[in-house]
Amino acid sequence: MRKIVAMAVICLTAASGLTSAYAAQLADDEAGLRIRLKNELRRADKPSAGAGRDIYAWVQGGLLDFNSGYYSNIIGVEGGAYYVYKLGARADMSTRWYLDGDKSFGFALGAVKIKPSENSLLKLGRFGTDYSYGSLPYRIPLMAGSSQRTLPTVSEG
Repeated sequence: MRKIVAMAVICLTAASGLTSAYAAQLADDEAGLRIRLKNELRRADKPSAGAGRDIYAWVQGGLLDFNSGYYSNIIGVEGGAYYVYKLGARADMSTRWYLDGDKSFGFALGAVKIKPSENSLLKLGRFGTDYSYGSLPYRIPLMAGSSQRTLPTVSEG
């Protein structure tokens, strides 16, 4: 049984690494569907964290991004669905609140994109704000949301 679990973990980790390593960024004007897996293991010793200084948490995330491109070069939609499941956490170690009290978590987002000119873009709805990881392939000076966690940062407006 242990060999089966070990092989499943190795396969899942390898698939997750390949998926995120070869996942091409969707350009904002490009139509596409992107499915990714992200596996994250946090194990660390943080002396500054006080009593809960030993950290251990292991999660698997599933990420789905959709981009319609633009209709008549003016309007488009984008959407996404994200889900994370806790694979492991030890009771005697801190998890830094990875799914604190829950086994899983998920959310969806959607936005309407309006492109009034070649150099401007307006998004209305709930959209990702992670530079070079999630929904935005470029930096936005007015938004500072960014994360290296399993699921992307989301903004509404």
